[in-house]
Amino acid sequence: MHILSWSVHIACRYKIKKGSCKKRDQIKVISDAHGLNVRLSTSGSITFFYRYRWNGNAAQLTIGDYPTISLSHARERRQYFRSWLTEGLDPRRQMVLEKKKKTEALTVKEHMTTGRSFSTVRNLGQGH
Repeated sequence: MHILSWSVHIACRYKIKKGSCKKRDQIKVISDAHGLNVRLSTSGSITFFYRYRWNGNAAQLTIGDYPTISLSHARERRQYFRSWLTEGLDPRRQMVLEKKKKTEALTVKEHMTTGRSFSTVRNLGQGH
């Protein structure tokens, strides 16, 4: 088991038992393998994120907060991001494109079920 597994397991168990993770004086980052990291914040929240290099520059992408995202799910997302890098794709850009595809799919669905125009539905989805 990776160091991260034990550290996150202990932090998560404490959070579940006590209702919130132990507050700290400073942010702590624990690294797993292949770019997966966990941030333990001063407020007690636990956030998974992925660190990688794109075109020689350091980059990172937030995966999500515990307990919404489990350690195993965070590892699955990391593998997904790594596969994009292997294909020569920037994970941040791919996430933006995926979000756009989901929004467009919802816009089409809303148009089909309500009969509203695409621009009206798109504007409603953007909070205009």
